[in-house]
Amino acid sequence: MKIRSRKLYRDKDYKTDEVIEEFDLDDDGMINMDEFVKGFTRWIDETKDAMGKRYHSIRSLKDILS
Repeated sequence: MKIRSRKLYRDKDYKTDEVIEEFDLDDDGMINMDEFVKGFTRWIDETKDAMGKRYHSIRSLKDILS
């Protein structure tokens, strides 16, 4: 059980480091309010863009593959 727990913390730390690296625009090791807002705004815009690029619904894909 402890092995899973350590892995979970390692994965959590890795993801936290990824977010800090992506959001920390001035490379000071911290995320200020402006960087936080810009980072989340970018994530939201990327998600909206990805959702807009869905060309086929699952139903239409099933029709194509049938």
